[in-house]
Amino acid sequence: DTSRVQAFSICSLAVNVCIEAKLWPVLYKTVFECFKATGHMNVYCNALEPYIVQGRIPRDEMDSEVLSSILQSYALPLEEEEQAAQQAMTDSRGSRSSSVDCDHYPRLFPIARRLQQLVLCVD
Repeated sequence: DTSRVQAFSICSLAVNVCIEAKLWPVLYKTVFECFKATGHMNVYCNALEPYIVQGRIPRDEMDSEVLSSILQSYALPLEEEEQAAQQAMTDSRGSRSSSVDCDHYPRLFPIARRLQQLVLCVD
């Protein structure tokens, strides 16, 4: 979708400028509220998350509302990933493996692994 790609490009640029210039209020209030109001919260979260994981944002400069939004953005993808993993581990007779989790089958849970990495960075 072209509009989503454009929104991500614009958001990535705005996030990068704010981080490079250490404009935390602009990043967390102006840019966050703009993308939230236009229904592009996931675009903002996806643009900001790599900077958090890379340690480019000081922990004391992180915003709790923004972090909460990022964590909430994982709810549906995690649920879908869980269902897909369960389905992938169901054999042709319909029986499931007893232990399907991201520690035993990390390749089936890329979203959960990404969330773990994010949580470790903000803990």
